[in-house]
Amino acid sequence: MVVALLFGAGALVMPMMPAGATPRTPRAKPVVMLKSIAYYTVNNGSTFCRYQTPQSSVAVVGGGTASQARNRAGKGFVTLSINGATGYADDGFYEGVGALGHLAGYVIKGRGSFGSNLWFDTNSANNTASNGDFFSWSGNCLSGTDGDVYGLGPSSAASGRSQVETVTGSSDFDLTCNSVYEPVTLTQLQAGFCSGIGGTTPVAVWVGITAGSGGTLSAKIIKGNTKTQ
Repeated sequence: MVVALLFGAGALVMPMMPAGATPRTPRAKPVVMLKSIAYYTVNNGSTFCRYQTPQSSVAVVGGGTASQARNRAGKGFVTLSINGATGYADDGFYEGVGALGHLAGYVIKGRGSFGSNLWFDTNSANNTASNGDFFSWSGNCLSGTDGDVYGLGPSSAASGRSQVETVTGSSDFDLTCNSVYEPVTLTQLQAGFCSGIGGTTPVAVWVGITAGSGGTLSAKIIKGNTKTQ
């Protein structure tokens, strides 16, 4: 419920709700991902680390590098690049987007292939100042999931000259659900199909690229917006 505060003559006046009126449930605001990035991440093939600012060069498996770049002083697109990796590596960023029940989906647009994952804060006991809401960290690097869960989401698809990823309630995320690793839709996750995950669970969206043996890959993420309900 949005409450207006009216100031006048030194007094604070709260508008009254008409008798018999039903309070409206607050509607979450959509998140513009590129304006609210929490951390940038690099998996170098053995360690997954996060950074508060884009990294110009992080060593990855086999002597390759991963990098991130922003334009317009952090307000425009993000370019993710992996060069010369001889094994698995990934490069991306993430942002918390509120309660899972408010997430109707999201649309991400870019140039070059990319994908997204969802992170679920299913263990609030690890929400310390150093960890934040998701997983457990030692310094900048992941030390364990610590009771939290992640789901592997869909990849982008060609749309004209761009790549677009559109997530809706029917989109699948692969995760361990009730002790079974399986695809589960966003709608099922919100409804509590998986033990420990439901509408009130805090969630983050990770967006990134992955490279395999001999991989060289680059993607420019131009736009990313969540949809709320």
